[in-house]
Amino acid sequence: MLSTRARPPIHVRLLASRQLMWALLVVHGVAALSVALVSLPLSIEILLCIIIASSLVDGILRQSWRVHPLAVTAISVNQQNQWRLHQRNARCREVEIIGGSLVVPGLIVLNSRRCAESARRSYGCLSALFDRYYSTTIFADAACEDELRRLRVRLRTTRDSSQECLAGNFPRH
Repeated sequence: MLSTRARPPIHVRLLASRQLMWALLVVHGVAALSVALVSLPLSIEILLCIIIASSLVDGILRQSWRVHPLAVTAISVNQQNQWRLHQRNARCREVEIIGGSLVVPGLIVLNSRRCAESARRSYGCLSALFDRYYSTTIFADAACEDELRRLRVRLRTTRDSSQECLAGNFPRH
């Protein structure tokens, strides 16, 4: 059973990740190759390859190199277990960790959604639709080893103590 005392705050500064860049290149390359191997009209193949290429560019800029204005450049957790995603454009998003997050020694996939208070401060209808859920991929080369270890421990203890939050029970709207 977990202690009720406050946990120490964590701040993980995220850096560019070569491992993630190579993983994105391989996955998108296989997707483009499979489109080329399937018998489709040329116009559809071109459209699909453009979509795959734009997904690759977005993934590299946002997740791997973290140079996109909406890229997550840091993750912080305070003593009350409130999570924040810090973006390159100097915005800070309060989020809740949801189910489906993956925590293994070399990789963390952090799935989150905006908190209710943060959702009320939405900037327009499109922001409310497309800016609600976040997925942040963190390979071992994207941050300090000690910070990642502390983040993995916090995620595992959060998962153990807050099954409702991490079980993927989404509210119906």
